[in-house]
Amino acid sequence: SQLSELNRERIRKMMREGKMTPAGIQSIQKHLVHRPDGSVEPAPFVFPNDILAELQKDPAVWKNFQGFPESYRAIRVAFIDNSRERPEVFRQRLNYFLKMTAQNKQYGTQI
Repeated sequence: SQLSELNRERIRKMMREGKMTPAGIQSIQKHLVHRPDGSVEPAPFVFPNDILAELQKDPAVWKNFQGFPESYRAIRVAFIDNSRERPEVFRQRLNYFLKMTAQNKQYGTQI
């Protein structure tokens, strides 16, 4: 099964805070990337180029987007990206995100 970007962010936070138990790490092993230093972390989110291009069309939106926390940006963009199979929902989510970002407002679940 897939691990949502929101849950990946939760895991990153728990790992930073030393709250992930060995059993917890073992249960999500297939979702982890092993780093050269021996540490593990959830695979990083890759921002889709088409969504980034939409954000970059308006310099104010792009500036606001870049000012948001990395975790917020990844969670919101992943939420939009995961609706691609439903084009009308994808466009609705993207438009709302562009509108809120233009107003420099964050919404939804955050870590």
